[in-house]
Amino acid sequence: MGNAEEALRILPSLNPLLVLMDLMLPGMNGIEATRIIRRREQEEHRPPVYIIAMTASVMEDDREQCLAAGMDDYLSKPVRRNQLLEILAKCRPVDRPRTTPRPSRESLSSKSLMIEEPLS
Repeated sequence: MGNAEEALRILPSLNPLLVLMDLMLPGMNGIEATRIIRRREQEEHRPPVYIIAMTASVMEDDREQCLAAGMDDYLSKPVRRNQLLEILAKCRPVDRPRTTPRPSRESLSSKSLMIEEPLS
């Protein structure tokens, strides 16, 4: 996504199971974006998306702020493959059905990131 506002606009139509939330987004930081996502989920009675904070900071206060804002987990950059896989294993949706079809590649902006191969 280009910025937090764009991500917040299209997030409901994507119905993702997981969001990797950078804390240093242009315009709005990841903590505020997460608060908005959580508020909308409650207002619209939608199941919560699993949100993983991503930041270059390793301060314990940052981790606590992320979790207090409603994020589910925290990854520091550079992301290490094993750490990412451990977190992904924790967020596997057991009983959350996908209510909307996956978007086609053409419907996603060129700034979107789709991981198709495992990280090295």
